[in-house]
Formats: sequence, structure tokens, C-alpha cells
Amino acid sequence: IADVARSFLDRSPVGNKIEIMIGPALNSLEILAEKRMKFDVIYIDADKKGYVQYYKTIFEKDLLAPEGTIIVDNVLKSGDPYSGEKYESNSDAIVEFNDMVLRDKNVHKVMIPVRDGVYLIRRMEDTDKA
Repeated sequence: IADVARSFLDRSPVGNKIEIMIGPALNSLEILAEKRMKFDVIYIDADKKGYVQYYKTIFEKDLLAPEGTIIVDNVLKSGDPYSGEKYESNSDAIVEFNDMVLRDKNVHKVMIPVRDGVYLIRRMEDTDKA
């Protein structure tokens, strides 16, 4: 997959600005934090059991730029976490993540119920500026 991605990036005028990192996502987040990198947009679509730790690491390591947005995919998983019908092993992890974000008073969050659900998350202090 990385080779395919690189082949497309090589054709882009900004492709040289994009680094492809291969490895566990949490390790990649740690490496990015060591480099003191910040991102305007962080998109999470990975192993669902890692969502809680990814979220915590993003804030603990200050990876989100001021006024940045975190986009989290699959937060409804076709309603599985809440319907009880097609209950998957990832459903518990999604419920845990959603509950954590819901309780986080430091962020403004909007869950968009399209397909498997998407969360848009911003720091509360950034939304107060708008």
C-alpha cells in the first residue's frame, strides 16, 4: 500500500512534503511528537481498540495545532455498538471511545451519523474564537 501511495504522491506537486510512516500508529504518533510536529487535521481510522489511546496521545503530546480538528471515522459502525443486533468485537471499543469523548469537557464535538459515523472534534478554546 505504501508503494502505491508513494507512486501517486510522486506525481503531486506537494508529494515531496508528505512522509509515509509504516508501523503501529501509536509508535508513529510518538515519533511525530518527538519531532514536535503539529497538525491542522488529524484523521483517525485505525484499529478501534486503539482509538482511546490515540486520542489521549494526540492531546498529551500536543500534536493538534491551534484551531485544529480531529476527524474520527467509524464511531457508529452501522449502529452496532448501540443496536445489540450485529454486535462486533470492536463495538465495545467504539462505545468506550464515544463515552470518553462525550465526557471530555475540553473539546467541542459533533457526531455526524453518515454511514458508519464520523466525529469532528476541536478544542473548546478554539471554538470560542469563532
